[in-house]
Amino acid sequence: MTVRPARAEDLGAVVSLLAQLHDPPTAVTDQRIWREILDQPRRTVLIAEREGQIVGTADVLLEPTLTHGGSASVFVSNVVVDQAHRRSDVGRALFDHIESRARDERSYKIEFLSANQRSEAHRFYEALGFERAAEGFRRYL
Repeated sequence: MTVRPARAEDLGAVVSLLAQLHDPPTAVTDQRIWREILDQPRRTVLIAEREGQIVGTADVLLEPTLTHGGSASVFVSNVVVDQAHRRSDVGRALFDHIESRARDERSYKIEFLSANQRSEAHRFYEALGFERAAEGFRRYL
């Protein structure tokens, strides 16, 4: 399995994975938006690929801060492993890659949000060493 940055031609596969995360699916296939995402210098959409098939993705943003001595924080969103490939180290490979990059960039933390009802995912994140550390708030517009 390999983990790599997404390319322009990966949009369809990423949208298919995102459809497994949201019910009903809300992902769009707008090439303009996809190019804008891929062109952000401190953002990387990661792809986990096994035998030529895209089986996982995570959206990773490296955010500079004015705290912690100027160290960056890493924010991860839209983590999805294809249902047929769960429990086969795809998620672990994505997070290993994220952590390696975060350490290379001298980041001080990796954080992400996960919907309250995703208890199976929460057990996975805790098994990776992540802790519940904050309470999130949001307002949909």
